[in-house]
Amino acid sequence: MAIAESVSWDCNPIGSPTRSDGLLPGWCIQTATDGVTMWCDKRVFVLKLQSAPPKSQFVRVRVQRTLGTDRVENFDFVVEARRDYGPVTWCAGTDTGSIKVTAVEPCAMKGALDAVHKLEIVDDHRAGGLIIKELINHSPHYVFASVEMDTSGNPSKLAAAVVIAGFQRRDLIDAFGLQTTNRWQAAEYLRADLYGPWPP
Repeated sequence: MAIAESVSWDCNPIGSPTRSDGLLPGWCIQTATDGVTMWCDKRVFVLKLQSAPPKSQFVRVRVQRTLGTDRVENFDFVVEARRDYGPVTWCAGTDTGSIKVTAVEPCAMKGALDAVHKLEIVDDHRAGGLIIKELINHSPHYVFASVEMDTSGNPSKLAAAVVIAGFQRRDLIDAFGLQTTNRWQAAEYLRADLYGPWPP
């Protein structure tokens, strides 16, 4: 696990143009911790993982929020390489505070299954006879999903994992047109808002 011992920020002042790296006026970037950067303004943040650790496309990120002077809370997120996670609302209304990434670690492919009843795997028939296993998220929340697939008539097993936003569809894997028996390894709800009751 990588611990963010000291945190530094690179900010684009309000009134400045959008920077060449895409940083908007009034936004800041926290220095990378194990490849993860946090882009944030006074209300929302986005987590970015530019390069994945060996043998994985995912990391688990610990974010610490301080509201006022003494209310400190920690939240975990799963971030997929080269796919932005967010925006996540961290400060709302009249609240003031601070936000930062405090730790990054490899993400296990097995985990909570609390969102499994909101996920569906379907065959999507494409041009040229290609059949892609596609994941549908029927919930309004982000979900980290990991699944193993036994294929009929084929001794090998297939595996796929994604972080999928609420009410979205994502390609999982080309199963070569084979029928599969799916075994969920993880179906974990992830937050897009640090307010309100949790888990959903």
